[in-house]
Amino acid sequence: MSRTFFSGALDTAAHWWRVFRSDGITLGFTTHDRDLWFGGIRHRAAPGMVPSAIRLTAGFEDDPSDIAGALSHDAIREEDLASGRYDAARIETGVVDWQAGETMTLYAGTVAAVTREAAAFRGELVSDKARLAADTVPLTSPSCRARFCGPGCALNPQFHERRVRLVSADPDSRTVTIADAPSALYLHGELRWLDGPATGLTARIIGVDGNALTLSEPVAQGTAPGMRVRLREGCDKTIATCSARFGNALNFQGEPFLPATTCWRNIRCRGDAGSRGFRPRSGGARRCALPVARPRPQHRAGLCRARRPRARRYRRAGAVSRGLSPAQRRDHRVV
Repeated sequence: MSRTFFSGALDTAAHWWRVFRSDGITLGFTTHDRDLWFGGIRHRAAPGMVPSAIRLTAGFEDDPSDIAGALSHDAIREEDLASGRYDAARIETGVVDWQAGETMTLYAGTVAAVTREAAAFRGELVSDKARLAADTVPLTSPSCRARFCGPGCALNPQFHERRVRLVSADPDSRTVTIADAPSALYLHGELRWLDGPATGLTARIIGVDGNALTLSEPVAQGTAPGMRVRLREGCDKTIATCSARFGNALNFQGEPFLPATTCWRNIRCRGDAGSRGFRPRSGGARRCALPVARPRPQHRAGLCRARRPRARRYRRAGAVSRGLSPAQRRDHRVV
């Protein structure tokens, strides 16, 4: 970019920001007094929506920010804020030369939370640098860590999705009824609305009773029979389901056969003078069927001197051998 912003007393610069919502809608705004079109997005004039001061640092710490505005713009509706359409939305902001069309991005992040204050709203932003604080090393778990049909799972979602129509919807119990679909396959799955007031939103399927599906999110008022939804099958993330039902055990992202930490902690041993090894104690250790590693057996006093433990050789050497070299210690050893 050859443009240097704010290099003079007067500048033809305006602030802009874009909102990429999780339901697939992209919104653009600018502080200019008229709409601007650049980057393939129409940025609507919104002088009442202003971001706070953007603070960029060279370190790895997060650079938080926020944006505030009035609920007067047609694109920002109160019901959309209440339904969570702006939760985890991606934000990009910068400056644009409204004459030449050159732009520069200053900040990129996601919406952490949206709060309403009377007839206004405020969104808290988290920058992309916050991802540097995340632990990239996965923790071991008996269940699969991959999202079903997502990265790591390697299953094609087209073979595990189906579009159906609603027979009925009950907003009070968060239940919808579908027709002509094996609903038992969709437990722990996902429902995406294709029609109605909640178009583009998704909800997890947490319960199945016949053709009735219980959702994790409220059913929007105005949802009527005949509306289309897209169902994605569910997975309980166990190795048995991954192998038997999907034939995808090769891509299972978990450790189902790794013993638990409490199991290792319950293994306690004590010595047995009448045997070469150790035997497990009675109690909790007997409930674990894991083999117990044999430590090196201790030799009794009747064996030859060469096989006695080193600690016995120097037991009475004490102060005599202290401070001597290894060769001198061999000469002063007492057995």
